[in-house]
Amino acid sequence: MLWLLAGLGIAVSWGADVWHVTPGRHARPVLVVQTPGVARPAMLPLLQALASQGDDVHLVTLPCDADDTTALAGQVAQAVRALGPKTVVVAHGLGATLALRAAPDAPARGYVLLAPVLDLWPEQATTFLAGRTVGGAVDLRQPLPWAGHELRTVLLGDPLPPLSCVASGLATDVQAWIRAAHVPLDLSAVKAPAWVGVSLGDEVATLEAVLPAARRLPEHAVVRLGIDRLDPQDYDHAQMLGDAVPVRVAVKAACRLVRRGRLRHPETARSGL
Repeated sequence: MLWLLAGLGIAVSWGADVWHVTPGRHARPVLVVQTPGVARPAMLPLLQALASQGDDVHLVTLPCDADDTTALAGQVAQAVRALGPKTVVVAHGLGATLALRAAPDAPARGYVLLAPVLDLWPEQATTFLAGRTVGGAVDLRQPLPWAGHELRTVLLGDPLPPLSCVASGLATDVQAWIRAAHVPLDLSAVKAPAWVGVSLGDEVATLEAVLPAARRLPEHAVVRLGIDRLDPQDYDHAQMLGDAVPVRVAVKAACRLVRRGRLRHPETARSGL
């Protein structure tokens, strides 16, 4: 684990916000997109699992002073273009949203998306968020009471992962998406194969919202992780990034895309749920 932490301190020359996690490797590249609002240590289980497969792993981090979703997606697109079209992109949550937003400008070899926010299903907790005033960057390390609960644990799960900040422009965009009950993504423009992992226990990337949206991806496999798949439990939004089972299944999907450029067993997916 220590070597991986050291790797996170090495920035490659083509972008101050892209980190070469496995310096010295020259295998096919895998680009992990940092989940907005989640601190880099929370990405370590996924990074370590990918690195253990022998691939050349990179992490694109997302600054808290970006203008909006377009600017952040542009940084992801820049990273993909720099690594080349054989890059497999791995992302979670809103990071997956940004990765797909970048796809038309910087096509990748394939996408592995854990709990992607592809669309939204209105609920009281997110409606509350949509009405809050956004000033500067939103610090997710600060508690947020809501209806007698801690809103961060309601949406992300308990215990919380290490958190950081969200750019004010992205937060404002997400508020607009919540009010419209729609995420403006042209999923039909994503031509590369996309593996999508979802869970019944996720209160951010809900099954009701993600499954219909995922069907608009031209080539996709959707896997419902959790008890329905005989996993130990249904996973909340943070667990979809850090728990051993979702990470292991996602890394297997990434390996298939890295080595074959396609989803080998789409018939095993649960895309019709």
